[in-house]
Amino acid sequence: MRVRVGDETVDAYCPTTTRIGGLSAADLLGAQVPCLLSVPPCCPGRPQRRTRFTVEAISLDAPEAPAPSWVGINQTDTNRYMEHFLSSGALPALCRMPGRLQREQQLGICRIDFLYEGRDALEVKTPLSAFPLERIGNPHLLQALAASKKKNYLGRTDVTRFLRHLDALQHALAAQRRALGLRARPRKAAARQPGEPRAAVLHCHLLDAPPPSLASDPGETPTRAAVRARIMSALRAGIELWQVNLLVDEEGVTLQKYFPILK
Repeated sequence: MRVRVGDETVDAYCPTTTRIGGLSAADLLGAQVPCLLSVPPCCPGRPQRRTRFTVEAISLDAPEAPAPSWVGINQTDTNRYMEHFLSSGALPALCRMPGRLQREQQLGICRIDFLYEGRDALEVKTPLSAFPLERIGNPHLLQALAASKKKNYLGRTDVTRFLRHLDALQHALAAQRRALGLRARPRKAAARQPGEPRAAVLHCHLLDAPPPSLASDPGETPTRAAVRARIMSALRAGIELWQVNLLVDEEGVTLQKYFPILK
């Protein structure tokens, strides 16, 4: 990704493999989008990076805004952020005893981000497919988004991996419940017994994002309708969906709030 630092334009590492809000790195540069950069520390035995900077966040505000707000884009480090908050006890509804949290565990044909108490599976997803349009104050960014929408880029996202993890979680949860002699469909959270296995997808937003809508839309595409149906089926089978909002600024990353998307 090309960024301007002072009067110089330099290459910086972009820590995401997807389009950001439907835009490419070149689109963002042309839209004069402010960004936050970090300089990763040099580690012994680690080869020198080709780029000095990492782009941590971008702003939707105009370039001249005195106190811009930020949208984090570092998908590479999201699991590290979540590991910190889970391990520090900041998410007690998901992880009550942080010492029993394991990272990167195999679950069927997939690797799951976290396993709690050797039983509860937690998978982290970081959506970057769309910007909250009502918060955009940068006219150059609005123009770039309008052009991107004409090219049919806006909102395009690959959900194959998400659905594969959803299926793996659903099958693993069902197998665990059968092995324990539990009813096929889990109880509501309030009626869940201690020791019952859980499986959750954590949608981690690097901004103050509103909860998503899972309601049907008469104008939705067949792909969106099929994905929504798969999600609702997983919810009925006991998969939990949670949203975690993290805020990124010049000082670092903080937990703003977290909540179940559907109870």
